[in-house]
Amino acid sequence: MGIFRRRFRNGVLAIAAVCAITLVASLSAGAPAAAQLGSGKFATGHSGARLWVRFYAGPGAFNDFANAMAVAPHGSAVFVTGESPSAPGVVDYATVGYNAATGKQLWASRYDGTTSAGGGTAEAVAVGPGGRVFVTGFSPGSGTGFDYVTIAYSAATGAQLWLKRYNGPVSVNDVARALAVSPDGRTVFVTGASEGGLASISDYATVAYDAATGAQLWVSRYNGPSSRADGATSLAVGPRGGTVYVTGQSAGVGTRADYATVAYNAATGAQRWVSRYNGPRRKSDRATSVAVGPGGHTVYVTGASGGDFATIAYRASTGAQRWVSRQVHRKAFGGGAESLAISPAGANLYVTGISGFDIETVAYRAATGARLWVNRYRGRPLGSVARAVAVGPRGHTVYVTGGSGANNFVTIAYSAAAGTRRWIRLYPGSGSAMAVSPVTGSVFVTGSADRGAKTSNDYTTIAYHG
Repeated sequence: MGIFRRRFRNGVLAIAAVCAITLVASLSAGAPAAAQLGSGKFATGHSGARLWVRFYAGPGAFNDFANAMAVAPHGSAVFVTGESPSAPGVVDYATVGYNAATGKQLWASRYDGTTSAGGGTAEAVAVGPGGRVFVTGFSPGSGTGFDYVTIAYSAATGAQLWLKRYNGPVSVNDVARALAVSPDGRTVFVTGASEGGLASISDYATVAYDAATGAQLWVSRYNGPSSRADGATSLAVGPRGGTVYVTGQSAGVGTRADYATVAYNAATGAQRWVSRYNGPRRKSDRATSVAVGPGGHTVYVTGASGGDFATIAYRASTGAQRWVSRQVHRKAFGGGAESLAISPAGANLYVTGISGFDIETVAYRAATGARLWVNRYRGRPLGSVARAVAVGPRGHTVYVTGGSGANNFVTIAYSAAAGTRRWIRLYPGSGSAMAVSPVTGSVFVTGSADRGAKTSNDYTTIAYHG
């Protein structure tokens, strides 16, 4: 299918084809003894102080991997989702809710699917203003390969409210990668890669659901100009809720692959515009993250372009390119951006990713693309992998998380203005996702940690004082 995913597990960066992947991948209180190393213990209230650590272990001593997290709009709860086996070769969605202040587990809900292969892998989670948690990913179907599966849960209890599957036109493999909720909480949008047969190989497939009932409102597919492999990786909704923006990787005509960013009418799914980017090195270009400025006038996209970071600003109404900034890396190592975040006021843009063996974070002026600062972090002995970047609610601090060294979460705080490092925390395991409370500024990271033979890798979620 040609659509790939990255994961940093047990200190090793693995790249595997999504639809060829063998899905294997497990809550208890208390941190492992090794967790005390390098984590830093501080008085309550100290910036960077670890507030709590919690684990989720599925049934049996299997490997559980948390892939995504989100914080409730009011900041009182944090939700984590991913993949958790229930038996050898049987992988399920597992979604866990925690009290954001104390780390107390509120609930854990699993989806075990419709076949003996299990429920599949959850890739994204979002929280709506109406008290619902939405999860999406991909799940084995009966004679349909993988299907998108999107589930709504009660944020208070974890009770399943609805579940919807999307099987594309040729009943082969459909892999959801991203999810977002409209600002009014009425609509849920899901996107990813969906096989289209010989005529299109694979397409972006974006689906809108009624958030209250799960009723499908529309489906829009994007087949690139070469009718080859296209797969969406990220989705964002404009602040007024009128437009949905999707980005990812799309095979070009005479090019290996390009960024392709598509805007849709949020009410109808009608395509408004498409903008493509083919980098100057004429190598593969893959967009990984999209976000919309707080004013709704500009859409920002970042990713990997011929071994460099390439970040682009588009006019939200037309898709016209406003600027492109490339962070060039040495050809011998290269890299690519993984995530971007915008300051609350919309003045600055922050991008993080991989540069050789380092985590590299770059700040740009949002209006012009001018580079403000660059900072790098290398974990030893095996380097580091960036997974996510976020900005504190007051815009003073930028946070980055990922995997570092032989087997560590790494979470770094930078001054948003100058890029100077404020603090760094390590914890055994590997981080995959991050969220910041919009109310308290607490920083939450999640991923997995090996806790020994009895449980193997478990979801590991950590809260830090921002």
